[in-house]
Amino acid sequence: MNKKSSWQYLILGLIVAGIIVLGGTTVKDYFGTALFSVAKEINEEKSFSTEAAAEIEIDLSSTSLHIITTQGSEVRFHLYGKSRHDTNLSAEMNNGRITAQLKRRKSIISFGENLKMDVYIPEGYDKDLSIDTSSGNIKIDSLVLADIKLNTSSGELDADMLTAERLIITTTSGDLNIRRINAEELNVKGTSSEINITECMARYADIVATSGNVKINNCGGSMDLKTTSASVEIGFNEFENKNVNIGSTSGNVTLELPHNAEFNYYVSTLSGRLQSDFFDDFISKRAEGQVGAKDNELTLHTTSGNIEILKK
Repeated sequence: MNKKSSWQYLILGLIVAGIIVLGGTTVKDYFGTALFSVAKEINEEKSFSTEAAAEIEIDLSSTSLHIITTQGSEVRFHLYGKSRHDTNLSAEMNNGRITAQLKRRKSIISFGENLKMDVYIPEGYDKDLSIDTSSGNIKIDSLVLADIKLNTSSGELDADMLTAERLIITTTSGDLNIRRINAEELNVKGTSSEINITECMARYADIVATSGNVKINNCGGSMDLKTTSASVEIGFNEFENKNVNIGSTSGNVTLELPHNAEFNYYVSTLSGRLQSDFFDDFISKRAEGQVGAKDNELTLHTTSGNIEILKK
């Protein structure tokens, strides 16, 4: 091999080595440090007095959240678990608003994450709460507040009892399971989510569901419910001063009422079957009339789904 060829191979080797080094640095910068580090223990806490607070706001991703009611006058945020990312708890109070979120080094990957946050809210705090999460479950023991806003994506929401003047829930690709709701106004929007509520004591409920079933065992107020590609099962233990309007596209509707319920009704379907324990005056897949003398209103319509109105 002559000197010229040796120099050429040496220069080529140096170029290749440089590309590998620069390429590795670029990959590390692009993906973050997660590919090149081991998981670190995270354990951080921050607390704030709620005496002057009007709202608590929580914004999380890839983190499970547990809301716990506690005694005292301070809200406490506890972040713990493991992460390959540089992760910190960021929380502050400004103009009556307490905010909490995670600060991470930017990365397009999130493996190696196993983070949880417990939030302890004093029983005496009765103002507003706003939660926005993605890729993480939410568990709530019990809350009694003014306004509650829950927005979750790719995570389940599980709650024992939620009490509020106004309760707003938005869920995408995650099931909703709530044992009891007490509210003046309830708004629920679910996409690709199963909605299950054991007791819904809301004076008025507005529910919209797409590609997910809705099941409410016991309703206590009026309701507007619209679904697409979803089945509906709704029950009432008492039926006084109610206006119920349910519309479904590509899904069955089953409604259970007390055996002594009285109401005006308008029921129709385009390509489904109608069944009722209260009346049988169906003409061309529709029925309109009155059961008893009270002015409760019942309006049900499906495009391609059956309708059943049953006595409890």
